[in-house]
Amino acid sequence: MPKNIFKTLILFVGLAISLGILIIGIINLKSYFTKANESGQPQDVRTVNITDQSATILWNSTISNQGLIRYSTNPTAFESGNTSALLFVAESKPTTKHEVRLTSLKPNTTYYYQIELTSGKEKLIYDQGGLVKNNKNLPFSFTTTSQTTSQTENLPSLDPNIFKQKFGSNDPLYDLNKDGVVNATDYLLYLSRLNNPKE
Repeated sequence: MPKNIFKTLILFVGLAISLGILIIGIINLKSYFTKANESGQPQDVRTVNITDQSATILWNSTISNQGLIRYSTNPTAFESGNTSALLFVAESKPTTKHEVRLTSLKPNTTYYYQIELTSGKEKLIYDQGGLVKNNKNLPFSFTTTSQTTSQTENLPSLDPNIFKQKFGSNDPLYDLNKDGVVNATDYLLYLSRLNNPKE
């Protein structure tokens, strides 16, 4: 009789250990696949260099991937079936330090956006709530500045000869159209404003 009890006890202990190992294995496996799916999730999403016509969206990811910004002035445009109101700007290559510049924006306007990433054949869309599920959207947003007023008052202090030296730089004083770089367009704009002070 004690022999049977001993065998039964060993059997129960063995089953308990096996069950424990199985549960731990399942949890670790689930955690592994969850991390694999979310490792490309956008982190530290922010909008910088906001002007009346442009803005730059930055984020980081733990793995290199290529993102796409989906944006609109209409917060309901992200609901399924309403994508005709969305605009898109894609990154040029995969990276872990992401930067997408939006241009031709309207002054003093709120824009809403999501980040779309491709994982295999699946498209994953992220917003402030993380991975978008069940059509529940909470897009990121920013508001462009008011339209730049006439800069004629700054013109007397600008030296036309220095424009050549400033070409290719991002000097805000000489970057009259605020596109991030001083070039011939800024110089022509300077001449135009100099000759037409009411602009």
